[in-house]
Amino acid sequence: NVGLVKLGTPGVTTPAVQKAGAELANARNYEYRHEIPANITTEVDAYNFMVDQIGKSDMSCVSFPSFVYVSNPVGAGLKLVSAMGMIHGREALVAKNYDGYHKAAAGVDVDLPSVLKLPTGDKELNGEFLNPRGINRIRKKEGKFILWGDRMFTNDTSFKFKHTREYMSHTENILRENFDYIIFQLNNKATAESLKTTLLAYFLPEFAKGAITGNSVTD
Repeated sequence: NVGLVKLGTPGVTTPAVQKAGAELANARNYEYRHEIPANITTEVDAYNFMVDQIGKSDMSCVSFPSFVYVSNPVGAGLKLVSAMGMIHGREALVAKNYDGYHKAAAGVDVDLPSVLKLPTGDKELNGEFLNPRGINRIRKKEGKFILWGDRMFTNDTSFKFKHTREYMSHTENILRENFDYIIFQLNNKATAESLKTTLLAYFLPEFAKGAITGNSVTD
């Protein structure tokens, strides 16, 4: 089962490369994580880079800052690295713990323990500016650095929340991969009942764990 695939080019902020990644994600119903260059340290400049150099896309997301300082593994001091691997790792852990993408991978319990400092400094980034514009934050809270925000960098208001887009894409990919058998079957009552049984078998656990809402799974 393929499910949701998260794409990205860690450390590569070239607009042409990022645009190509977003196009691939759109074509395959995957997610693409963009990166904002480390020398951009203000909210307005971050947004302008994303709008002017990248552009909004249905399957795109981004966190600011996209680069962080960690302990230098080969010497003294700190090293500036892409945060993408850490972010994807924490998102994968949330998906594992909740058995799916229906829980937003953000909040005080979704920390990045390797991060020691941000290139944006000690200031609190303006979430009132970034969040509605589709840019998530890395912020320091209670002595640790955490993921904060659950937005896609998209114009599609139906899927502005990141975990909603991820859940839908994951479900669509799973069903597409597993329903090839039905394409050339007879279009009759027996096939329809088989399809219904298979769909219920998939969505009953989804309903039980709170991934879909309603008074019953048939809703």
